[in-house]
Amino acid sequence: MRERVTLPGLKAFEDTRVQNAVVIGISLLLFVATMPESITLEDAGMFQMICHLGGIAHPPGYPLFTQLCSRMMMSPTVTAGNMVSAVFAALAAGVLYRVVILLTRSNITGFVAALAYACSATFWSQAIIIEVYSLAALMFMICWWLLLKFVDSQQLKYWFALCLAAGLSVSNHWPLFLLSCAGFVPLLYGARQSLAEAARSLKFWTISILLFILGLTPYISLLTETDPQIAAFGAVNPEGFLNYIARSYYADSRAGAVIHDKLQYFIWLLPETLFQLGFAALPVMLLGVYRSFKQLKLNHAVSLLFIYLATTYLLMCFFNFPFEILFQGVFRPYPVIAFSALAIWFAIGLVWSLEKLQREGLPAQLRISLVLIFLVSIAAYNYPKLERSDDKLVDQYARTVLASLPENAILFLTGDNQVGPLGFLNRVEGFRPDVTLYEKESLVFSNRLTGVGEPKEQKERVVNAFISNATRPVFSIYGTKEATSNYGLYYGYNRFSDREFVFVPEFEVYLDQLLALHKGRLLTDLHERQFVYDLIISFARQYAGYVLKFGTQALSAQQIDRLHRVQETFPGKLATLEAIIHTGTPTESSHLIGLAEAAHRQLDGEVPKKDAAVFYLFYGLIMAATDQEKKAVEMFSKSLELMPDERNESICELMKIYEKNTDRRNLARLKHRFPAKSC
Repeated sequence: MRERVTLPGLKAFEDTRVQNAVVIGISLLLFVATMPESITLEDAGMFQMICHLGGIAHPPGYPLFTQLCSRMMMSPTVTAGNMVSAVFAALAAGVLYRVVILLTRSNITGFVAALAYACSATFWSQAIIIEVYSLAALMFMICWWLLLKFVDSQQLKYWFALCLAAGLSVSNHWPLFLLSCAGFVPLLYGARQSLAEAARSLKFWTISILLFILGLTPYISLLTETDPQIAAFGAVNPEGFLNYIARSYYADSRAGAVIHDKLQYFIWLLPETLFQLGFAALPVMLLGVYRSFKQLKLNHAVSLLFIYLATTYLLMCFFNFPFEILFQGVFRPYPVIAFSALAIWFAIGLVWSLEKLQREGLPAQLRISLVLIFLVSIAAYNYPKLERSDDKLVDQYARTVLASLPENAILFLTGDNQVGPLGFLNRVEGFRPDVTLYEKESLVFSNRLTGVGEPKEQKERVVNAFISNATRPVFSIYGTKEATSNYGLYYGYNRFSDREFVFVPEFEVYLDQLLALHKGRLLTDLHERQFVYDLIISFARQYAGYVLKFGTQALSAQQIDRLHRVQETFPGKLATLEAIIHTGTPTESSHLIGLAEAAHRQLDGEVPKKDAAVFYLFYGLIMAATDQEKKAVEMFSKSLELMPDERNESICELMKIYEKNTDRRNLARLKHRFPAKSC
C-alpha cells in the first residue's frame, strides 16, 4: 500500500474545505492582481458591450455566459467584466481540486493540481479577460466531478445532475464541451453495467432528457432579444436559429491554408503544451503521465489522456487556417480544458516524488518547501507574460482616436479590433457621446445602414452614398478611393477634411510607442503583436504617401526621424513599396531593388501570409520591370505558394511571362489551377 504524503503541524490545513477555500482564494487573488483595467483585444470589447448593454454574442451565441455576466455587472467598467471571468476561473480551480481527490484519493495531489492549473499559461490568460473559456472550464469540471461521483456511488442523483450540467455546458461553448467529452467515454465505460440497468427504465430516460433540455433553455434568449443594441449578426429569427447555434455563419477555414500550415500547427502545439507550467515543472509533468497509468484506474488514466488530446490535436484536425500569429492567437485559448490534464499529471508526479522523499526521511518542512517552490516557479514563469494590470495599449488607441475627432463626428469601423474597443468606450463608458459609430459591414451595432445579409457590394454602395450625403464630419478606420484626407489612424471625407495628409500630434506620440514595442519585441500577446503591426502599416501608408507627393521639406526633424524609424520596419517597407507601385511614382530601380532586398531580409514568421504574398508580388513586379524574368517568376511563384487564391495578381503576372516566352506547359498548368481567373 502506497504511503501518503503527510504535513505534520498543518492538521487544520488538511481539511478539504480549508484547502478548497485556499485554492479558490489564491486563484482569485492572482487573477485580480494581474487582470487588465482597460479594454483589450480578442472578443473583450464585444463581450463587455453585451454584458453591460445586453445583446447577442457571435455564433453560437454563448447564451449561458451572456445571461450570467449581464447579471453580474456592478459598474460600467472593464474591471467589472473581467471579474466575471476571474470568478468563474477561481471556481473552476476549486472544482478541479475535488475532481483530483476523486481520481487520486489524495488531498495534497488535488491541492497541487488545482493551483498548478490556476497558474498555467492558457487558463490564467483567459481568467483575467472577459471571455467564455473560464465558464467553459468551470462547467466541464462540474460535469467531470458529477460523473466521477456517479461512477463511485452508482447514485442516480449524480447522473441526473450531470444531465442538467451537460445541457448548461452546451449552452455556453458546445464545441469545446462536446470535444472534451471524449475524456468521459472511458469513465462511462467503467459504469456501463449500472447505466445499462438504469437505461431499462423509461423514467430514467425521461428525467435525463428533460434535465438536459432544461440546461439548453438559455438558448431561448437568442430569440427573445428582438432588438438588441449589440448583436454580431443582428436579431436571430426562428428560421436561422439552428444555423446560428451551429456556427454556419462562419467558415472554419481561410484562403491560403494548406497542409503545410496544419503540420506547422501540430509542431507549434507541442511547445505550447510542454511549457504551460514552465521549464521546472516539465520533467515532473512527464513523470506524472507515466505514474498516472501506474497509480490510477486504467479508465481514469485513459480519460486524462483523452481530455488532453480532444481540444488539442483532435481539434487541430478541424482547424484550417494559415500558420501565422493572428490565428495562433485564435487557437491558443481552445485547449483551456485540455491543459487541466497537464496540471493533474504534474501533481501526480510531484506527490509521488514527495512520497519517495518522505520514505527517505526528508523532513516535512522541506517537503512543504518543495511544493511551494514548484508552484511559485510555475507562477513566476508565466507572470511576465500575463501580468496585464497596466496594459493600456488598446485603450490608449481607442481613446486617442475618439478624442481627436471633431464635435458630432461620424466614424465608420471595421473588424473586431476597432468595433470592440471603440464601441466599449463610446457605448458603455460614454466617452465622446457626441460621436456616432457605424460599422462598415452593418453587423454589430443596431444603427445598421443595410441588412446583415446584404451582399458586400450593396453594403459598400449604401455606405458610400451615406458618406456623400452626410452633413456631419465623416471618418473611417479603413481607406477608400473617396477619402479626402489620411490622418494615419483613420481617413476623412467630405468638406470637413480638405487636406490630403494630416499629422495629428497625439497620433505621432502613439506611433513612437508602437515602434518601440515592435522593434523591441516587447509584446507577448499574439493579438496585440498583430494589432501593432497593422497600425504601423497604417501610419507607414500616410508617411509614404505624403513623401512621394510632397517630399520631406515640410516635415520637422522629429517627423523625418520618425519616417526613418517607420521604414526600418518590414511593415514600413511594405507600405512604401505599395505606395510607389500603386501610384506609379518614378523611382530609381536601384532604390526599389535595395528596398525590396532589405524587406526580404526582414521577412519572418511574424508577417501575415497575405502580406508576405503581397510583398513577393511587389518584388516580382520590380524584377520584371528590370528585365530579371527568372527572378520575377521565382517571386511570383512564392507569392502564389503563400496565397494560392484567384485574387492574387501574381497569377496574371506569371501568365504574361509564360505567354511572352511561349511557355505553353507552365501556362496550361496555371490556367488549370486557376480556371476562373481572368487577366
